[in-house]
Amino acid sequence: MAVLKKMTGKAVFLPALLFFLFSCGAPEVRYERAPSLLPGTDRQMKTAGYWIGRHPAPDRLFLDPSQIERLNRYVTEELKLTRDLLSAPEAFPREDLLSLLDEDARPFGQGTYYGRDGDEAEPSCLDSLDRNRNAGGLPERVVPRPALVVRFAEQRVFPSADPLYAKRGDLNFDELQMSSLDVGTPLLAVLESLDGDWVYVLDPLYRGWVKKENIAWCTRDEMERYMRPAERAVVTAAKADLYLDARRTKHHEYARMGVRFPLAGDPGEDGTLPVLLPLRREDGTVSFREGFVSAGAARRGVLPLTPRNMLEQAFRLLDAPYGWGGMYGEQDCSRFVQEIFATAGIDLPRNSSRQSEVGLLLDKFEEDVPAGEKERIITGLAVGGITLLYMKGHILLYTGQVDGKPYAVHGLWGYRERSLWRDRVRVTGRVVLSDLTLGRGTGKGSLLDRIVSFRVLSPIDVPYL
Repeated sequence: MAVLKKMTGKAVFLPALLFFLFSCGAPEVRYERAPSLLPGTDRQMKTAGYWIGRHPAPDRLFLDPSQIERLNRYVTEELKLTRDLLSAPEAFPREDLLSLLDEDARPFGQGTYYGRDGDEAEPSCLDSLDRNRNAGGLPERVVPRPALVVRFAEQRVFPSADPLYAKRGDLNFDELQMSSLDVGTPLLAVLESLDGDWVYVLDPLYRGWVKKENIAWCTRDEMERYMRPAERAVVTAAKADLYLDARRTKHHEYARMGVRFPLAGDPGEDGTLPVLLPLRREDGTVSFREGFVSAGAARRGVLPLTPRNMLEQAFRLLDAPYGWGGMYGEQDCSRFVQEIFATAGIDLPRNSSRQSEVGLLLDKFEEDVPAGEKERIITGLAVGGITLLYMKGHILLYTGQVDGKPYAVHGLWGYRERSLWRDRVRVTGRVVLSDLTLGRGTGKGSLLDRIVSFRVLSPIDVPYL
């Protein structure tokens, strides 16, 4: 990281020294930890079976494979919320890519940011990051280069692994983290960083800078064969270990829930699934090798889109750690939802605001709608395991209702609760089951107060199906 401002002078020496002694290093924002059992919940609610048992039709098939394919195509071609790399143009206009780069960097044109050590980032820091993007190196027409991810890759706003934080010491929210990519993700690389270590890529769900060492170059034919195999295996565990030998002793990497691999043969006697993995040669090009996934961590083909299956997948991730933009290899609220529905073959967009545009809109609330009215509408229309609830910056999967009170499972960093004369933040930092009254009485209001819309994914009578 470029030069950061340093504290100087005797006036700050003693407080700084005391802070260092008591914190053993850089400053970190600390909040009170939330209880394991959140307010309004009980232990029985923390399994999928509880909600399946209360569901009126847990095994109803909401969309068959052909309808899911049509839904995915609608999201890509009509809503333009995801990207079909195989249908991408042979070349992109320079201005289109500059527009994406400018959109990524726009939030960093104002405000103050901090490094890992808590020091304020000087303008020269952002100037250095901007120069390394090498935007001036874009030709008038950019020919994309196909690639596949060969190991877990973080996707960044700028070509740098160094973090920047909007709040000093808020180490769980690196503002440069865009997303993260699992093994096998297809990419189109359109720009190389000035230092040659990073490439700016377009992936099916988003875009950003990834380390070049984490991808392998391929041809369009190789990408198409990998993306459209005769048969696929889909990861259904929270994380599935990938091995390079059938005995499963040579560990290679792991893949998160919903990742799909070409199936490379029949299951072994113990149920181990052989899958096709992309590897990187010394010259940076792709090679393919048989890999292996343990029985129970993945399955042959996607799951049927039923409330039972989606609830079971959601609760497989219960208590999984929160990871902003995929930090630490984990998931935030939108990644959590995306992983669940990916196991059924639905390709949801990356961000919560875009996910809230997919499916049949059941209702959209104006700001003055009372919480009680929202509660009545949601419990009357929402379908457990198939309905997404959206509030600005957050998305939740509806599980069902108990005594007229709606509940949801979601990846949640924290919530507010009223304490005497002020609000305090209680950190969950994981996937939780909660009712929608969480946060009631605080300055920001409850989850229910902040819900603005909800959609079902998707009944068979959706107009475009």
